[in-house]
Amino acid sequence: MTDQWIRLPGNEGFNLAWKETEPARYQSRLAARRVENLRAGPGERAHCDCRHLGGFVELQIRQRGDACHLAVWPDTGTHHEPGCAFHRPDPDRSGRAGYSPGVIIEREEEDHVTIRLGLSLRRRAPDPEPVVAWLGGRKGAGTQRRMTLLGLLHLLWEKAGLHYWRPAFSGHRTPANIFARLSWAASQIHVGRTTVLGDLFCPVVSGDQKAVRRFHHRVDRHVGTMRLVIVGRVESLREAAKPGQHSIRLAGDRAGYRLFLSIPSSRWQRIANAAPREVTHLERENANVAVFGLFVVTAARLLKGKYTGFIDAQVEDAALMTTTDQIIPVESRYEAQIAELLVAQRRTFEKPLRFDASTDLVRPDFVLLDTPRANGFPMEVFGMASTDYLARRAEKEVYYATHFGDAGWWAWNVLEQTQPPRLPAPCSDRSAFG
Repeated sequence: MTDQWIRLPGNEGFNLAWKETEPARYQSRLAARRVENLRAGPGERAHCDCRHLGGFVELQIRQRGDACHLAVWPDTGTHHEPGCAFHRPDPDRSGRAGYSPGVIIEREEEDHVTIRLGLSLRRRAPDPEPVVAWLGGRKGAGTQRRMTLLGLLHLLWEKAGLHYWRPAFSGHRTPANIFARLSWAASQIHVGRTTVLGDLFCPVVSGDQKAVRRFHHRVDRHVGTMRLVIVGRVESLREAAKPGQHSIRLAGDRAGYRLFLSIPSSRWQRIANAAPREVTHLERENANVAVFGLFVVTAARLLKGKYTGFIDAQVEDAALMTTTDQIIPVESRYEAQIAELLVAQRRTFEKPLRFDASTDLVRPDFVLLDTPRANGFPMEVFGMASTDYLARRAEKEVYYATHFGDAGWWAWNVLEQTQPPRLPAPCSDRSAFG
């Protein structure tokens, strides 16, 4: 559970982590304040530290049976900062809008979601039939009936708040913190009716012996019954000693994981075809970016030979994603340049993630969150000159001009401007605009 402090009525401090570490205290304090929270006036109710329009974003205390929990008030989820347990993303600002209803369901609990994944996590269960997109609604919207592993990787990043940046984060995105956030996010994601992703989540991170122990425990607990979900920064890819196999090395996997992560070459080629940018970074060992991978594996211990006790993890499917040094996802070197510029200029922004949306869906490359515009200032990077791309660019320009006005969005045309244009000015009092 996230270690996030909340203020209950009467300014009482309340930690969300108590739900797991001190469940009796968690329930008793919410129950004691529930009626008071209902009767309290604006500005006196439970709230987190997020601010919108000059005030704190308030919370409900709900009761279901004998249990209480915190929840957002209607239509306020987007007012919470990304990374807050109560943040609810605006689907129209990211690739979430590409899913049909029911693929992502926001649950009533503080920060839980249920997803419909296109790959079964049960080893003996058949995978769903290939998804056939239905057409309806606006172009590119609501056409994906199941989530792919790339969508799941983006959902983990979004729930962990790693697509969001503000100056206070500088120096704090250490590997331990990153994977702690991802592990918390996984614990809030339900796959179907019965599976909690966190029970199968195996991050690979150096310097965290608790993570190593959890990794080995989950392998032993689920061998033969469930597939595991491994996430880590990909360090290298090479042909394995066994013909027809590729070996994947993750940063930190030498620190007690005793892990052999491998994939059939034919399967790797399919994944590489879907992620050519990431594979190029790995082949060139590009030090300016990182490549993270999510791997669904069948795992078992080797029982004989030199490597007895090591874990043999065979990749069933995978997704790759490029990030900057600050772990902000990017889809081109120009986006990476803008992300680095925004960090250097101490701006607050988010990177809307693609999930599984088609290219027909309008999704800004970045959204500045520290300007006077309460709903953010969209940013686009135009970097190609093909006929199809130029037609798509014209559609985006019309969309942004219609929804935000000619001066309400920012763009960098890489082919015409060698350097990015001046950024929109930040607001002098950021808290006034949430």
